Amino acid sequence: MPHGEDSLLDRVAFGRMPADVYCRVHPAALPGHSPVDPRSANPYSRARLALRREVVTSLPELAMFYAASTAAGALFEAPLRNASVGAGRQVYLARQDLHNQCLSRLQLQRELPIIPLGLPDRKSVVTDPQRDARWRELINTPDHHDTHVAAAAVYAQVRAAGHEHTGLSWPSVQAPPATVFLLYQPPLQRADWHPLQTIALDTPAGETLIADALGEAGYTWLADPSGPGYTPDDPDAL
Repeated sequence: MPHGEDSLLDRVAFGRMPADVYCRVHPAALPGHSPVDPRSANPYSRARLALRREVVTSLPELAMFYAASTAAGALFEAPLRNASVGAGRQVYLARQDLHNQCLSRLQLQRELPIIPLGLPDRKSVVTDPQRDARWRELINTPDHHDTHVAAAAVYAQVRAAGHEHTGLSWPSVQAPPATVFLLYQPPLQRADWHPLQTIALDTPAGETLIADALGEAGYTWLADPSGPGYTPDDPDAL
């Protein structure tokens, strides 16, 4: 087990997730066509730092809620994660990859305490250089399975210190300067969110949202939906 995996925090301390507007990408509907409430957490998540009972059987039943501080952050953490990026910061994503995907904007109703994993705030919870190196690995590795035991270790450490473990935050690797928030439900509740807007990504409004979010992050959708030739002649050239 990597150094500090059983005690990844040198101290248990919290940053703050302000009561603000956040974005998340989620399915429009589940298999069987049940619509997804944008306030609902995902009990089956296998994403980065998810808490999974099949990995650590002593964990309680928890669901995961991923959100980002910007629309671009939410998009790059989900449908754009594996998109091709070419010269001139041009992004190619096949239209079919947007099927059944929505982006929702939600207002957080109360400030939440979270474990901060981005620098410099990470120094408030991690001082050991080897633990710090492990956290850099955990928030960057594409192998999300490698992060699940670590997530369980942090959960146990926070609970042992007498605190609820609301979640974690780290800088988006895909779309800086966005911040990613992983929240655990409970203690998070659906009532902590007020839905503001939900846009299906495979619609003209969704395409405009993607183009605008990419533009704000300094990227161009190849081809931008407002222009001709959505599919490039040679996607592999990207």
